[in-house]
Amino acid sequence: MTAQSYTDYHRAVKVATAALGDKSEQPFRRITTMDVEGIRGAFAATGATGCTVNKQFAVIRRIFQSAVDCGALDLNPAKSIKAA
Repeated sequence: MTAQSYTDYHRAVKVATAALGDKSEQPFRRITTMDVEGIRGAFAATGATGCTVNKQFAVIRRIFQSAVDCGALDLNPAKSIKAA
């Protein structure tokens, strides 16, 4: 992983965690599609370009998909949400 990729991932998770608020401390299973829509909105609210918002949201989508793949979640709450 490049230093830039690490920075991008870290930034995406930081914005997502802030958008979730107290829910970020709860189990993944409690995060809903509506919560993930709030995360996408938080990315857009940073003033980033549509391309950057899509890249950041892709990180979050992959995190949830990894949780599904390893059995921690049954469904990916980010799967049905369209990119910006």
